[in-house]
Amino acid sequence: TLPEGWTIIEYFDGEGTESLTDFNGYIGLTAFDIINPDSEQVFTVQAVSGIGFAGCPEYPLFSDNGEAYMSEQESASEVMGEELNVVDYTGQDYIEFEFLNTTFRRIGKKYFYDTQ
Repeated sequence: TLPEGWTIIEYFDGEGTESLTDFNGYIGLTAFDIINPDSEQVFTVQAVSGIGFAGCPEYPLFSDNGEAYMSEQESASEVMGEELNVVDYTGQDYIEFEFLNTTFRRIGKKYFYDTQ
């Protein structure tokens, strides 16, 4: 339930996102926006295809870092011939929340999700 004056705009079948491959067979919800009473988009979720570790080897380091997972990412980066860029967030305050059964951490405008 949204507060009065707020709206959700839903997009289907590949619409609402520029982050899908050119394959035209997407079926179902592919994006949604939450709009406040001032007609401002305050939140969006968009389908993404083709995003992954290759080409973006950045590792966010938190104080509760899992050593085994970090070693796995270092090995994957080495195999691809790319340097793993470790960004140290151990001293940063963050907001942690659950969304779609996934734990997220937010620092400013950056979001990190738990893969472990």
